[in-house]
Amino acid sequence: MALFLAGSIFAGCGTIPSAHPATIPHRKQNIPIQTIQAALSHAAPSGTISHVHIISEKAISGQRYAYLSYNNQDTLEYAGLLESPSGVDTMTFSLKKPHTTPLQAVELNDQTYILVVGKVTNHPDIMTIVLTFANGQVADVPVSHGYFWYFHRVGKSKGPRFFTHLIGVSTTGAIIQNAHS
Repeated sequence: MALFLAGSIFAGCGTIPSAHPATIPHRKQNIPIQTIQAALSHAAPSGTISHVHIISEKAISGQRYAYLSYNNQDTLEYAGLLESPSGVDTMTFSLKKPHTTPLQAVELNDQTYILVVGKVTNHPDIMTIVLTFANGQVADVPVSHGYFWYFHRVGKSKGPRFFTHLIGVSTTGAIIQNAHS
């Protein structure tokens, strides 16, 4: 089931995109297309948004998230979307300087959940991202086809919030970090 909206294709894919998109099983989306369209239009008000793809999405107890890729005036960009009873928050990023910053991510959080979404570039051997949070907690996050995401219930003052550092661990055990600027 592919839905066409304002010239864009929204595919309700629950898995990481493969080389053969026609073979991906489609299912009901957790976040309504109108919410996604409004969030991306707000994030890129002057842009022409097309080719929206849902990389991952999840819904738990009234909280929903989506990790999206899309074209904004022919530039590939990414967005994290966190929807809760208090509203919809969206953060976007595009891959800049992939040789010096191969690990790129953004974070969204509300009073209950945290969402960190990111992309690994130029390092296909990275299989794990280690996120370090301001409260000292650490999370290991798997990388699949270059994408990673972390969605976790944190409560009002418990659990990891505001990641401060990320490193990549390759299949050989090598550590990859962004160059200091």
